[in-house]
Amino acid sequence: MIEAVIIDDEAKSREVLKEMLGKFCPEVKIAGESGDLLQAVHLIHEVKPRLAFLDINMPNGSGFDVLKAFPEANFEVIFITAHDEYAIRAIRVSALDFLLKPVNIRELQQAVQRAQLKLAKKEQYNRLALLADNLDLKLGAHSKIAVPVSKGLRLVVIRDLVRLEADGNYTRLFLHNKKSMLSTRHLKEYEELLPTAVFFRAHHSHLVNLEHVMEYHRGEGGSISLSDQSEVPLAKRRKKAFLKLFNT
Repeated sequence: MIEAVIIDDEAKSREVLKEMLGKFCPEVKIAGESGDLLQAVHLIHEVKPRLAFLDINMPNGSGFDVLKAFPEANFEVIFITAHDEYAIRAIRVSALDFLLKPVNIRELQQAVQRAQLKLAKKEQYNRLALLADNLDLKLGAHSKIAVPVSKGLRLVVIRDLVRLEADGNYTRLFLHNKKSMLSTRHLKEYEELLPTAVFFRAHHSHLVNLEHVMEYHRGEGGSISLSDQSEVPLAKRRKKAFLKLFNT
């Protein structure tokens, strides 16, 4: 599923496009829409779409003004325009996609298919770039890992991970900024992937970053307080190994 936004000042045009996408491009999910340039920028920041349908001719500026707010945009764009020879020429020279109003169904489907291919290539490029960075596989705190999430991949700096928690067959990752994400990988996979000098399996459901450990609370197994103010249980069988890490 490709999460997309529609930016067009004409409400009717937005409705028509949504209806066409729903009928003929079911792989596209509309995550938001806007008819105002400033609101559009906020929308993209908030929704983080993978695809944007962007009208060029808008009353208080140009759709190109929206893109200026995203100099390193990580989403694909399909421009939508009435006949504007100057804009179309610029788009063609830049090898970008555009649709003329009124939008043709077949052209819409082809543009979406091309966007899918570009997104897949971009994801593959990110994976290859990550592989190049980590080829020696001596993963340290400053290295990045690719986290498979529902929308694709998120690149995460290892030292930003505070803890990981099993969530059924998935894993929830908690970051230092108190944000979290749900990964489609199992916790066991992360235990094998992440450096053992930094990450400790405190419990069958919990993997903690030792650099973020703040306190240990006594008990049968006890519990561990972390820098994000969370607390996780320490399994009784893991207690000795954990305390040994701190020479106690």
